[in-house]
Amino acid sequence: MALMHAHTLPVVDENGLVLGDVSEWNFLQGYGADTFFSLIFRLMAHDQRFIDYCERTLVREIMTQPAVTLPEQGTFADIARAFHQVEEKRLPVVDAQNHLVGVVMRRDFLERFHWEEWL
Repeated sequence: MALMHAHTLPVVDENGLVLGDVSEWNFLQGYGADTFFSLIFRLMAHDQRFIDYCERTLVREIMTQPAVTLPEQGTFADIARAFHQVEEKRLPVVDAQNHLVGVVMRRDFLERFHWEEWL
């Protein structure tokens, strides 16, 4: 799933017929976890190698670069373009010097857009 950047993958039989799908949620439930981080904490509690890996892995090693950001003075069009560019639910908002000033969530955009005017 991670390699394909997918949250859900189809399950097929030997003839290629779709039987169902498996999601991140199914995966977590299989390990008895409610959330991704509950799985991480469970592993950290029982596996010293995993603990060591988590302790030595730095944020800069796993983050996506360059960051897709929104300008503080941006427009709805800028937001729409940015969310179209990346499959993220949240994007950082930066000032002219690239300092973080907030976060826009996709939900914020959808809730504040006046859909009735366009549909």
